[in-house]
Amino acid sequence: MTAPLAGGPVEEELREHVRLQVRAGYLAGPDLLREVEGRVAAALPDLDAGVLARAWLAAEQRALAADAAAWPVPTDHERVARALAECAEHGVLVAEAVLDDAGAAAALRAAGTAPARGVLWFRLSDVAAALHHGVLRWRLRDPHGRALAPDAPLVAAVRGCAERHGLTARAAAPDPDAGVEVRCRWQRRPGAVPTPSGTAAATTTDPSTAGGPA
Repeated sequence: MTAPLAGGPVEEELREHVRLQVRAGYLAGPDLLREVEGRVAAALPDLDAGVLARAWLAAEQRALAADAAAWPVPTDHERVARALAECAEHGVLVAEAVLDDAGAAAALRAAGTAPARGVLWFRLSDVAAALHHGVLRWRLRDPHGRALAPDAPLVAAVRGCAERHGLTARAAAPDPDAGVEVRCRWQRRPGAVPTPSGTAAATTTDPSTAGGPA
């Protein structure tokens, strides 16, 4: 099927958005198509959004599959997933790819009770930065959603967790939240089970357990 012509900076922006959504991996199937169709329809109301969305998604999915064939084992994304799972096991609420900081606050409210250690989240725009620049920022707050200092124990603990999983990490300057910057080429394999954006995970495992954030 041939896509109708669009062209120009609007098409470039839309296709970059499609690339981000495909490679971020937080939407799949009908949810992904629906999101892209809506974005295309809003920007190009005179063209067939369904045809454009399907054509652009197919092209990006082919490109992702071709790139993934040459990726190492494990990828940086797989290391990130393991580090985040360890943080969650040790009392840190993790919210992935929220649209903005309000999304992290909503995840904290949805948890019902304050997490034992704190909150870690990153925005979809942080995933875009990892795709383009190879750096993923994890943002951190205390169990009640309050800001942390860059030298807070949780910042050091999360940085150490990333490093145990083979990632290079450093404390990040507040913007306004303290956090950890992780060197990460975002190489999420096609077909990986998507984690819905904004999903939060945490357990009540004793945070003093060996191997978790200290």
